[in-house]
Amino acid sequence: MADVTRLHADDSAAELVDLTRLENQWAAARSLLNPVGAALATVPDPLPATQLSAASEAVGSHIDTLIAREDADADARQAELFLTGTRLAWASS
Repeated sequence: MADVTRLHADDSAAELVDLTRLENQWAAARSLLNPVGAALATVPDPLPATQLSAASEAVGSHIDTLIAREDADADARQAELFLTGTRLAWASS
């Protein structure tokens, strides 16, 4: 998560808030994993598994949304660069 935060340090305030939300979701999912190792020695409790599943789904869904946003940003940037290249080609003709 530290690398993701570092890579997006210059993003808009809204995107930084979204990344903070992802960090919190990630921390919540990780905190559910800590007691699981000790619990495996005893009778399995379905509640932590249910909570972990829900936390994992939240993180996964959020990551899917962030990836889609990054794809859209990359597509927009590529289109912008293509237009700049076309303008430069016309200007040098």
